[in-house]
Amino acid sequence: MKPQGYTPIIIIGAARSGTTILKKCLSRIDGFGSFNNEINFIWCHGNAEYNTDELEPHHITPNIKRFIRERFKEFSQENSVQFVVEKSCANSLRVPFVYEIFPEAKFIFIVRDGRDAIASAMNCWLNPSNTGTKTKKIPLKDMPFYLWDSFKEKIAKWMFEKKEYQIWGPRFNGIDEIGDRFSLEEICSMQWKLSVEKAKHALAAIPDEQVYKLHYEQLVTDPENTIISLLKYLGIKLSANDVREIVKDVHPHSIGKWRKQLSPEAIEIIVSIIQDELKDENYIRTKTSV
Repeated sequence: MKPQGYTPIIIIGAARSGTTILKKCLSRIDGFGSFNNEINFIWCHGNAEYNTDELEPHHITPNIKRFIRERFKEFSQENSVQFVVEKSCANSLRVPFVYEIFPEAKFIFIVRDGRDAIASAMNCWLNPSNTGTKTKKIPLKDMPFYLWDSFKEKIAKWMFEKKEYQIWGPRFNGIDEIGDRFSLEEICSMQWKLSVEKAKHALAAIPDEQVYKLHYEQLVTDPENTIISLLKYLGIKLSANDVREIVKDVHPHSIGKWRKQLSPEAIEIIVSIIQDELKDENYIRTKTSV
């Protein structure tokens, strides 16, 4: 089903799980293109009043579906690409919503060792970069909600200067209310756990031929063969030289950084929350090992 003349490729992954490097690799292929930044404001069009990324199919109206599909179609036509790659991490919390918008899409699910992903995410919470959406890109209908949200964040930062971090990444239900009750390690662990759990459960309900899964560690330690396998799934064949060019910036240097970045106490907290997922993805052998 490709009535619009292009194929959406939706990369699904928790924050800091390698979605960006995978997007960059695919975007180097002729006929592939991707939005420069995450496009959460497009996915949330018409639902910006909800302070969560956990949108469900019932949040979709005909106008919302039309709006989102039109943005992808415009991108495809303006850039003359057959494959439109998108990697907003918040989509890990709303796969059924995305699938309802694009039932013809190909989904690539990338999973990374939660300890590394969480250690990296914690740094983003503590040192958020200025990656805000340019207001000129936000639809006028949604503008009041984004301006109000920005205002609330500034007020909160002024009132609670003692807080060392601010919300970053996918917003799960209740994330605004738990900051005073849980540590940063716990919040980031919840964020990663929910992203992986919800994505895995939802993707299992999508036909197998539309879902491809890989691990971050697999991508960065054997990038050429990993990309070749992924492209075979997408029906694309490239020369060995082209594949080497695609993965030229991929390296394994970030594997296992959590061992140096996290304290023993932080590791214990994190593993106690995500040990089931770590075991399921073969990152630990038992539910008590670190």
